[in-house]
Amino acid sequence: LAADPERAEAWATLGQLLILTGRFAEAQQATERAFEADPWLSDAENILFQLCGTAMERGNVADVDRYCAEAYRRYPTNPSVVFLQLWVPAILARVDGRAIDIDSLWRIVDAHLATVPDRERDSWRISDRMVVAGLIAQAGRPDSARAVLRRARADWSSVETAEAAYMWQYAEAYTLLRLG
Repeated sequence: LAADPERAEAWATLGQLLILTGRFAEAQQATERAFEADPWLSDAENILFQLCGTAMERGNVADVDRYCAEAYRRYPTNPSVVFLQLWVPAILARVDGRAIDIDSLWRIVDAHLATVPDRERDSWRISDRMVVAGLIAQAGRPDSARAVLRRARADWSSVETAEAAYMWQYAEAYTLLRLG
């Protein structure tokens, strides 16, 4: 950056490093610099994903609306981008008081599962259900959330891998927190 402060790739890399250290506000600024320098950079999918993620981490509703919508508009078949769409309602409900539309969550799950390779679909289905269970709990429907969580857990043993288990545990912990 000292040699070439307009280099988008350098700003994007700095943003990734700052995320890893939990410095989300600085990560957002660095990643925004990358996006401003070259909004169609070859890594634009990841940059928009990163901008959406850091906006969610910071609870910045305006940036969530801006960057997550732009990421989805540009890359509607990118599995990571579509998966982030499941988390957007949680942030908007918590920070902005927006209602969670449970029917739309299931549409996002269907859209997400359509983007992932067949070999990963069962694993992602469990993770997606766990996230939806948490959002249903957040929306004030604990019995429904528990039912969705039970169905996801029932499928867990048939697909388990170390990476999948980590994703599921994270999503399950979120749900359990929402259930109190």
